[in-house]
Amino acid sequence: MAPCLSIASAPQPRSVSNANCAVSQPIKADFPRAFFTPATVPKKYQELEGLTVRVDDIVYMPSLDAPADKPHPFVYFITIVNESTERVRILGRKWVVREREGEVCVVEGDGVVGQTPALEPGDDFSYNSYHVIGDDAVASGSFFGTTAEGKKVLAKVPEFKLELPDWA
Repeated sequence: MAPCLSIASAPQPRSVSNANCAVSQPIKADFPRAFFTPATVPKKYQELEGLTVRVDDIVYMPSLDAPADKPHPFVYFITIVNESTERVRILGRKWVVREREGEVCVVEGDGVVGQTPALEPGDDFSYNSYHVIGDDAVASGSFFGTTAEGKKVLAKVPEFKLELPDWA
């Protein structure tokens, strides 16, 4: 699992461990590691026109393993689309998940589900993963990569809601 930083009103993140945010291997890719919101990404990473992220589906999956303090797993299906004129390799990602009660979890790591996909113009890359929460939450983030010429680029993940169904 990717490292998770939990932000509790303190200016500096602290490391925590749970089923979806276990601190593990060191991060190798050269992308922002400091806590940020998607609106405050460092300037060396620029959005590339035509490189977009689509949230295809979000599914509440109570049958998945989850810790007692975060008993609500959600599977999300994401597609990264390269409609630019440049080849892009995705090297890392950073997610910010904000629960209704104020807990913030920052998930970051190398690649995407263990891969560093290279997207030629017109290509896309789809995957699914999941996150566990204790209460309704909102997720957003970015994927970081480089073009064939070495330009550092990003694609923002549109904000999406992880809302518990009434029956949960």
